[in-house]
Amino acid sequence: MDVDREQCERKNIPIVRRFTGGRALLHQHEFTYSLVAPIPHIGIPGNLAGAFCAVSKAVILSLEKAGVADPEMVGKDKRNRGVSRKRSPACFSASNHWEISVKGKKLAGSAQRRLNGAFLQHGSILLDKDSELAHSLFCYSSESEKNRGLKELISNTLTLNEVLPVNLGWEKMTHYFVEGFQETFSASWKPGSLSLLEKELVKNYLKESE
Repeated sequence: MDVDREQCERKNIPIVRRFTGGRALLHQHEFTYSLVAPIPHIGIPGNLAGAFCAVSKAVILSLEKAGVADPEMVGKDKRNRGVSRKRSPACFSASNHWEISVKGKKLAGSAQRRLNGAFLQHGSILLDKDSELAHSLFCYSSESEKNRGLKELISNTLTLNEVLPVNLGWEKMTHYFVEGFQETFSASWKPGSLSLLEKELVKNYLKESE
């Protein structure tokens, strides 16, 4: 378990387990996106790597529209796994394939799950950060590992407030992401809301999670 349950309870921070898995992340000062599409779908390759890459290109275009200079998709030769030998519990302490970095630091983390002829990809872009708070919620096997973990989290993470001259906020980021995804994937896009069936599924899922 990557998360310190006692610390989370003490600080009144609820814990959720992502459908896509992955390491721990404090959902605080961030912008999140998600995309669900059938497999196959026009403009999106049928395999995991191709689909992940296609969605990451849409994220990059969205960030460029927001004013971020030179966002890069992380490849094998650019992955940053951190300096410690042990795997850090923090999602933003290292970059994996197809995630987005700026100046060698992770700006956007993403994950994908494929099931029953469709896939879900979602991710987080940090608007700001509280590294020490996030770090205090993670589990480490030793004090030295804990100290390294904090250094890695601070040195390997970048936020939009650090790369942009102004604080865009959530609403403006939403606008840029809508534009970026619409330009990347040609489709009939329109605003929508959850259907009655989807609301019922959410309700049942929350009950099962209690």
